[in-house]
Amino acid sequence: MNMESTQTDLKSSTRFSIQSVINLLFVMIVFIVTRQVPFSFLSPLMNLAVISIITLSVYKNKPDRYSTLLIFFLLLIPLGGSLLYSIVVTDNNAVLAIKFFLVLVSVGLAYFVHVDRGALKWFVRLCLLQAFIMLAIFLYLVVFMNMKSYLPIRFFFLERGWGDVYTYNGYFYRIQIKGSALMLIAFVLNLELKLFKRQYLVAAFLLLGVILAGNFAFLISLFIYFVYKIFSLRKIKSADAYLLRLLCIGVVSVFVMPFIYQYALSVIELKKDTSLGTRGDQFNELMKNLGENPFTILLGQGLGNTLDVKTTFRDYTGDTYFEIQILYVFNQLGVLFSCLFIAYNFLLTLKLWGRGSFILYFIYFIYITYAITNPYILDTNHVVMIIVLNSMYIILKKSNEYQQERLGYRPLPA
Repeated sequence: MNMESTQTDLKSSTRFSIQSVINLLFVMIVFIVTRQVPFSFLSPLMNLAVISIITLSVYKNKPDRYSTLLIFFLLLIPLGGSLLYSIVVTDNNAVLAIKFFLVLVSVGLAYFVHVDRGALKWFVRLCLLQAFIMLAIFLYLVVFMNMKSYLPIRFFFLERGWGDVYTYNGYFYRIQIKGSALMLIAFVLNLELKLFKRQYLVAAFLLLGVILAGNFAFLISLFIYFVYKIFSLRKIKSADAYLLRLLCIGVVSVFVMPFIYQYALSVIELKKDTSLGTRGDQFNELMKNLGENPFTILLGQGLGNTLDVKTTFRDYTGDTYFEIQILYVFNQLGVLFSCLFIAYNFLLTLKLWGRGSFILYFIYFIYITYAITNPYILDTNHVVMIIVLNSMYIILKKSNEYQQERLGYRPLPA
């Protein structure tokens, strides 16, 4: 009896130790992904940490039979086939092909990683640090710079590949530096899980960071989240209160919508010949390359494929990052492998999160909404995003079970 107890305690201690390492690796990954300015040289360490955290988590959590079948038949075999096709049939760079294979597999296996509440707090803190840095850059530019004098600073960021800092009017500077991709998710997570006592103060600074990024896709996703919060029924106790809320929203919308409409038009007009034009150009070139023949449409141009074309907007020769990154991945995978990868993600999330986890799917939708038009998808940001949602599911599940125990609820025996 004592022997069995000792073995059980040892296994529990080992699981605890592995989870502690997973938490530490997660914080390291988030630190590097949010601190790409100025620590972009740490990317190899981040990649190693991603592989390690996934390996440890799969070993610790041991996917069930259904999940294992999904992994083999909808993830590993299709991506392995695409990798083989890329190396044997095409002239793609083998190292680059293996890199994209590992990235896609990491995204697929990230669903088996979760961290504790303390690690999620560090996720929010590191995103908050990014917001403070952006605010400091913004204030410096507003106080000390003008439309012309700030240009050397902009070129400084562009030359180092740290992102962009620019203005259209000399008053509002858009601080679009690397490391900001998950700030909106941190904002939502902070409010939904109530991680801090001063959650609204934390939310205010994160919201400021999202606004300072000046990314129109961020603002659209933020608007979608606010609409969800406004129309959420959880805290409305009567139909009359709900109708009153609808009436107030309607009145405010009548006055606010014209300004939002004008702002949207001005942004589109300003970006028509720059970022929007570039995205349209990338769409044309990537789809034209994919549609070379029926075979490439079905199987793609292979993992690690790069364009060899120069347009009036940009020279795409050898590029591996695009504003519409999802299209670049589609260009590599083709219709068949892309559909299998999407099916894997869809079926696995249903299996792991169930059909009642609306908030998780909604946050995922918010992320996809802004990431799909930016180079924030199917990369380390995406891996972190999935880990955050997984961890949120575990925390909410434990919280619901705790509430049921407090109310004296006991499930019926099977």
